[in-house]
Amino acid sequence: MMDLIQVIVGRELFYVSPKDLMEASFASPWAKAMIKYEGSSGKFNLPETDPNMFKIFLKILSDKQPPEISASMEEMMSVLLQAHMWDFSDVVKKCCQFFSAKVQDHYNFIFNNTATLDLKNDLDDDAFFLLKWNIRKEFECNNYLEWNSLTWMRILMDDYLNLEEIVIFKALQSWKNFKDVSMWEVRRLVAFVRFPLISKEDFEKYVAISGILDDLQVENLRNYYLERNIDSGFNCTPRKFKLGIHNGVEF
Repeated sequence: MMDLIQVIVGRELFYVSPKDLMEASFASPWAKAMIKYEGSSGKFNLPETDPNMFKIFLKILSDKQPPEISASMEEMMSVLLQAHMWDFSDVVKKCCQFFSAKVQDHYNFIFNNTATLDLKNDLDDDAFFLLKWNIRKEFECNNYLEWNSLTWMRILMDDYLNLEEIVIFKALQSWKNFKDVSMWEVRRLVAFVRFPLISKEDFEKYVAISGILDDLQVENLRNYYLERNIDSGFNCTPRKFKLGIHNGVEF
């Protein structure tokens, strides 16, 4: 039987096989320290490492099926990002399976209740995270966006997918390929979600019909909000993508 190595993580003691210890080290901040291991049976003390994160790595490494792990979305995303960074494909695959299973559990509830749901207040952090994850995958699968895996993982970590995109995406879903949708409706939606405190006149003046802003429009909007002591203007960043085309007009 293979000798197990004692690893102290934080204040918890783990008994780990040399193989798992080495593999886990490649997706961790303490990789350089662990890579020096040459088969000795000595103790390793990792006081700065999160014990739960260490458990997740070991669980993923030892399981052949998608891991049944009690972990937050943020913890699993951290594992996913580190594993991707070190080209740890098996861990990346299992993390993605973990997220996909979670998304299926929440998808129907979230989208069936969107009309009456206050997305920021009625959903807990994990549910809101799953909503964002699912929408990103929907965008990717329907060619709304062409993100590689590392890009959209970073987007999720940076909370780039905001309430505006969620509401617009939900509206586009219900409009069924933009049939019977007027540009006025599109503009009203963009204005309501993105600029809730701007007047109709100022919206017409500052915001392009597409809802996509150039740098000058962004600066004008920031100044508009600053003059009125409203902090919403700092969210007026240029759109990074175009949602679709209606009557030849991109929006």
